[in-house]
Amino acid sequence: MKLRKNLIFVIIAAMMVSLLPAGGVMNAEAKSTWTLSHTSRTIKTGGTKNIAIKNATASQLKKAKWKVIKGADVVSFTVNKKNSRAAITGKKAGTAKISVRIGSTKKTCVIKVKKTSTGYSEEVAETALTMLKGLRAAEKDPSNTLISPDSILSCLSMTANGAKGDTLAEMKKVFGVKDIADYSAYWKETHDRLTSVNENKNGKVSYNVANSIWTNSEKVTLSEDFVKENKAAFDAEIQNVKFDDSAVSQMNSWVKKNTNGMIDKIIDKLEKDDRAVLINAIGFEGQWGEQYEDRQIDENGTFTTAAKKKQKVTMLSGTEEGRAYMTLNGGDGFIKYYTNGDFAFFAYLPPEGKSVDDYLSGISGAEFIGAYNNRQDVKVITKMPEFKYDYSTSLKKQLQDMGMTLSFSNDADFTGMLDLKKAPDQDRLKISDVIHKTHIEVDRNGTKAAAATAVIMAKTTAFREEKEPVYITLDRPFVYGILDTETGMPLFIGTLDEVK
Repeated sequence: MKLRKNLIFVIIAAMMVSLLPAGGVMNAEAKSTWTLSHTSRTIKTGGTKNIAIKNATASQLKKAKWKVIKGADVVSFTVNKKNSRAAITGKKAGTAKISVRIGSTKKTCVIKVKKTSTGYSEEVAETALTMLKGLRAAEKDPSNTLISPDSILSCLSMTANGAKGDTLAEMKKVFGVKDIADYSAYWKETHDRLTSVNENKNGKVSYNVANSIWTNSEKVTLSEDFVKENKAAFDAEIQNVKFDDSAVSQMNSWVKKNTNGMIDKIIDKLEKDDRAVLINAIGFEGQWGEQYEDRQIDENGTFTTAAKKKQKVTMLSGTEEGRAYMTLNGGDGFIKYYTNGDFAFFAYLPPEGKSVDDYLSGISGAEFIGAYNNRQDVKVITKMPEFKYDYSTSLKKQLQDMGMTLSFSNDADFTGMLDLKKAPDQDRLKISDVIHKTHIEVDRNGTKAAAATAVIMAKTTAFREEKEPVYITLDRPFVYGILDTETGMPLFIGTLDEVK
């Protein structure tokens, strides 16, 4: 009897299995816990953001079907080779919907595409390129230059909030803007957007921006309006300290902390006439959206420097797709996204026979931004070396050459910084130096970059000898950097002239 009952159970079970639909096993698999990284995303026209499938098995990823189910004229997309992530690009303003289906389960993401407002991205790019060209032109044998337009212009914008009259007019002309308050608001909007990636807290991409204003407590009383503006626009910390060796140590510790330890010093010493120091610090860390596999890493790569010297380097080979190809001034370029797509590495190779400096000389800020916005959906086979270096310079002469002469003179008007009602006898201020330091690491995992800028204010009767820049050079002849994928604005831009 027991054997008969067991046989009946087996027969019933077999009948139930036979009644399952042909895709039953697949449907059970598809109903597992996989999700999309986003249910909605907002993109600017020309911008790119990523959507990823999370918690899916390799088997599920192979079966994933991506589709634009609404707004095919609003967005386009490309899927990576693992089928786990799609890069969504905004084509025109509107609303679209992307779906992912695995088996019978479908999940969607609503994409809102807004019209791009470049804000001051072209002006920032123009100022950055002018600085980069000028710094290299000032060197007999320039090599491995790297600046952060974000860090430099944020710091100078804080300073400009205390400038008046012709001094302010000169600064606005150098920045290419008409209103400093509006320019400051642009930086706040940009920083709020870029640092929002930190909310994800997955450790794969981070962008940190910090600002501080240090005053000689015995000599300076700041204007309330100056402090209010810089706290609102730049979230600036105000530090009133005695300007001694301890203050130098505090400033350098602050920079080290806010660049994730990549830059450990910005100030060597404070002079007796120094009255205030405005500092910006930026730290970026990003993993590649598409990681390099072992087979794509060549430890015995060869690179030819501008001096025609052959070098053994570690070369990274990859394939970039989905509007990754760019042309600019006759050179070929590409972008490689970091995780989440909010930031991208860019590189331009000058035409054969043209030096990096000759190549840069023919590029404007508008053309740089235009090349990014007009990038093409062409597969790009890329090779680039791993590299790492530091760069340090004084921007004083470069800014003077660009037209900021009053700011460094005894005729400078930075009275907007000072509370002359509370302390009418305090010294008037000028900029004595603008020190800029950067750090970059590019390898198979991603990129680490940091920048710090210090604007040193001294009393107007003081004379300060200009410091010689310090370089740790690694040469390689191409232009590269990190950009904001929403606007194309360069956050870091530099040249690598030789890999060591």
